[in-house]
Amino acid sequence: MQQIYVAEGFFLNYSTCLLTPMSAISLCAKDVASLLNVSLDTGKRHLQRVRAHLGKPARGVVTIAEFCHYYQLDEAEVRAALDRG
Repeated sequence: MQQIYVAEGFFLNYSTCLLTPMSAISLCAKDVASLLNVSLDTGKRHLQRVRAHLGKPARGVVTIAEFCHYYQLDEAEVRAALDRG
């Protein structure tokens, strides 16, 4: 996978053409859908619930820690699942 440095802490990923954080501390709907074995739309709704609970804007970043705290999940297990893909 080819990446180029774009800005502080971000790279452009050529395979998906998305900006991705270096240390993967945030979640996207696709990650949530994969973690919980739900549809992409349901993954989006889960992130919306967390953002609403935290008072974040509609496109605000939800960190893995925030998501795990809200859903009472073990952060280490979630990170391991994300690393496995």
